[in-house]
Amino acid sequence: MRVSAGTGSIALGRHPCGKTARGGGWALSIMGDEGSGEWVSRHALRHLARWFDGTVPDSLTLQRLRRSLSITEPKQLSDLSTEITDKIERQPQLGKLIDLAAEQGDAWATDLLEKAAEETMALVTDLMQVLELENEIGLPVGIWGSNIVDSRIHRNAFTRMLQEKYPHTKLCLPQKSATEGAVQLALERLQQTP
Repeated sequence: MRVSAGTGSIALGRHPCGKTARGGGWALSIMGDEGSGEWVSRHALRHLARWFDGTVPDSLTLQRLRRSLSITEPKQLSDLSTEITDKIERQPQLGKLIDLAAEQGDAWATDLLEKAAEETMALVTDLMQVLELENEIGLPVGIWGSNIVDSRIHRNAFTRMLQEKYPHTKLCLPQKSATEGAVQLALERLQQTP
């Protein structure tokens, strides 16, 4: 089984008999990309909106969000929201900012990454059930994508949940970075081209 939580998220699995299934991979517009960088970024922007509403206290995360996005007033956040709605590529990538704030002790950021891990784990649970792998001994579960691999908090929370729910699985980390993997794949394809 392989779970990717980078910019987006998806889980793919295969039963030893050959049956395959996928979980997630749906667009954020329909509440997909669970636990991904996009998911974290949208929740961070919602948290900033709540601060402008006066319903949450200021924090390290919020200060960094305002500085990173150059947002000092609600209208600027509203304008960004409209841009994101019109062009999804305008979505700011805030995963690393949230991860750094969590590493520096921001409780909200830590909680968000724990929730991201729960969402990532839910993808695994869905596939375990669909493929009837709940009791498969030694099942490798590989993780991929910067939002889980590069985030100590997300990765550790996911690892803990996986071991608690499926102690018979084996967590596998990527041996190469995403860039190295993409380059290797491109080179292999070039060699196959006549």
